[in-house]
Amino acid sequence: MDPNRYAEPHEREALRAVVRAAIEARERRVDPARRTLEAATAAKLDSKVRITEAEVSLKAARTAYDYLVAQERVALDAFNVAQRSIHDDPEVRRQHGLLHPIRRLPVELLGYILTLAVRDWFRDGDRARAPFCIASVSQCWREVALYTPPVWRRIHTILDDRDSRYACMYPLWRALAAERSGYRDIELFATITSSHPAPPMSFIHDLLARNIRIFSDLSTLQTLDYDACLDLGVLVPALRALPLLESLVCSQGRPDDDFLTALVADPDFLCPALVELRIGNPKTVLLAQQFVDAVSARLDAHLAGGWITKLRSVSADFGPSCDDYKTRLSAILLP
Repeated sequence: MDPNRYAEPHEREALRAVVRAAIEARERRVDPARRTLEAATAAKLDSKVRITEAEVSLKAARTAYDYLVAQERVALDAFNVAQRSIHDDPEVRRQHGLLHPIRRLPVELLGYILTLAVRDWFRDGDRARAPFCIASVSQCWREVALYTPPVWRRIHTILDDRDSRYACMYPLWRALAAERSGYRDIELFATITSSHPAPPMSFIHDLLARNIRIFSDLSTLQTLDYDACLDLGVLVPALRALPLLESLVCSQGRPDDDFLTALVADPDFLCPALVELRIGNPKTVLLAQQFVDAVSARLDAHLAGGWITKLRSVSADFGPSCDDYKTRLSAILLP
């Protein structure tokens, strides 16, 4: 059928009948579809209500759960406290500390113990803080430490601040320790953190320059502990400036001809007040023999009325091949 033409009279009724049938069919489909849509909308609204109720229930359940978790944590803490040893109770420990025997020690004896503790602490790396840590234990210990100068007489310093955790604190620690020591009988220890230590003369003068308030000049030094691997003859020029030196400890130092000659050079003896001498391993058996002979000659000079102090403590790190010289050294040091 040509859609561009006008319907003939005999076709009009048929076409109207088709249109009416289509309209009636549409009306028959609309009502069920409307009922289906209304049912779906009602079901959706019902589901939304149930979701809202479920969310409220979930929130209430979660709140209840969090509350129960908190209650469990409180109960666990209470259980741990109930299980804790009586000695872990801070209040009991405080009360027990009041009964500790150390509180009955005389002040003089406690001060002596603190002095020994500080000296033992010098074996550790964090040595500069030793007396300050001990003095901060309690008010009683602080008062005893402040009134016991020997606690502060071992002062640790450094010559290279680059690797120090407490570089800015060392000047303050040195000044306080020197003041509390009474500026007497101070033993000054130094650490070189550089991989290339300075020459001994520069080392000592740098040490003095950093501690000018402690020592007015080199001649006041009484103890020198120089832990460096070197020939001891290198130290001789610096040791000449230490007439009051009583203790020389160089556990890695090796005796050589220059050092041994200066040790017994009469009348210009090296360090005439020397009482203690500790050195490292002589490199050869000949040097071990010369070292023992030098100690013997120095003792003979003292007995002959020389103006040098008697050596009372001498040691060297003799190897297995030098056991005889170790025995000889012990023999000549006997009173």
